[in-house]
Amino acid sequence: MNNTNYANSNAISRYNNKSNKNFNSINQNSAALKNTNAHNDLKTRRPLRDIKQFSSAENAQIKRNFQNSFGNNAKNISSNPSRDKNGHRTRNSSQPMSEQAKKQNTRTFDSSDAQKLIKLRRIRKIRNFTLIAATLLIISIIAVFTVYEFLFVIKDVEVNGLTKYDESEIMEIADTVEGKNLYSFNVAQVQDKLVFYFPYLRTVDINRVIPDTVVYNVSEETPMYYTQVYGEYFIMNSELKVLGSITEEDAKSQSLIYLKLPEVKKAVAGRAIVLSDSRNERYIRDVTADVCSSQFYENINIIDLRDKFNITMVYDEKYRLIFGSSENIDIKLQTAGQIFLDPLFQNGNKAIVDLNDITASSVIIDNQIDLS
Repeated sequence: MNNTNYANSNAISRYNNKSNKNFNSINQNSAALKNTNAHNDLKTRRPLRDIKQFSSAENAQIKRNFQNSFGNNAKNISSNPSRDKNGHRTRNSSQPMSEQAKKQNTRTFDSSDAQKLIKLRRIRKIRNFTLIAATLLIISIIAVFTVYEFLFVIKDVEVNGLTKYDESEIMEIADTVEGKNLYSFNVAQVQDKLVFYFPYLRTVDINRVIPDTVVYNVSEETPMYYTQVYGEYFIMNSELKVLGSITEEDAKSQSLIYLKLPEVKKAVAGRAIVLSDSRNERYIRDVTADVCSSQFYENINIIDLRDKFNITMVYDEKYRLIFGSSENIDIKLQTAGQIFLDPLFQNGNKAIVDLNDITASSVIIDNQIDLS
């Protein structure tokens, strides 16, 4: 009997121990389940009021598990949480942001964003450069205007080589009087204007001497010929440029050569004479140029150019020279000069000298010859 009771007692004791172990195991599983639920609640940001109240030991265990899972930041969150109006936790601005949150809040820039940024920077640079350039340009314009208006003012005008005209006449036409700006006129335009208004001016050289002086160096035409056009006599240079009108007496007193020309269309002072038949202009210019370059031109009185195949000249008011065409006029003049050295011409006899063929020149003495 006693043995039986002892055996039953041992069985009951083993059962109780086993039950205690199972109960302890259940409690441990229950605590782990509670920790897991608390962890999930924190992850889903459930309000703390919805979490079941645990004992202090359980709370300590949950806190340790939470700290192990989320680090030291969990301690700050659990100790001083921030909540919105719905009771949900919000991140405090004083708390550091986690790496995951930083990645979520960091914008990712692709290649198009980089290109836009580069373009924006380029536009800003261009805008800044344009602003600086415009400012410098305005300053430069103001500086140039100031120098132009107040520094380079004409105070002195010099004219060199002028004999036919008065200096005041030149200044009036050129409009370069004192008080004007040194760069207020165009040199080429002034030169053309002066040559047109003053035909005797052959060349006009204009120099600006900084800061306030204008110098005119002029050369004048030399009158060589004169001709009659519609009953009026005109004086000309070696290139048949009309220098102005003149009387026959004045022309003879200046020992000018009288030209008998084909029909003239126009004679304007400052411009070359214009013939009705332009085909005659070439040979006439050739003849007059050869005469001007000859050493005998001072002794020539008249040149008849009305027929290009029968050109004649009056030499020293005693001899008529027959040249024929305009070919070799210079050589024919030299031949005539050698002929006039003959003693036959020393007594003042008038004569006709035929120079058509320079290899067989002929001389006819005729004191009754009409040389007009």
